[in-house]
Amino acid sequence: MLFKSLQDLECGKFIPGRHNHRSRFAWEVELTSVARAAAGEPREPQLAESDSGVEDDSDDWLLTHTFHLREDFEAHVDLPYDLTREEADRFAMFIKALPFETE
Repeated sequence: MLFKSLQDLECGKFIPGRHNHRSRFAWEVELTSVARAAAGEPREPQLAESDSGVEDDSDDWLLTHTFHLREDFEAHVDLPYDLTREEADRFAMFIKALPFETE
């Protein structure tokens, strides 16, 4: 399997699916470094900055979403990678039920 080979090359970590979650690969090097190595360029791979939304191995099934609500405000929410439409609808109903001041 490709991801297991990439893990053996220390490009990242293969995370097998479990509990109805899909298998995936958490990159630990910049993808451009992998492409350069595949093209035969003799360069050390550069470590990837942590911008995948995955905080750590205990939360490897979560994805952090950022929503720009206003120009000066961002909302952040962690949701599972395999969020279903039913779950999204339930979450939307929760947001709609929050109390707001009337103008």
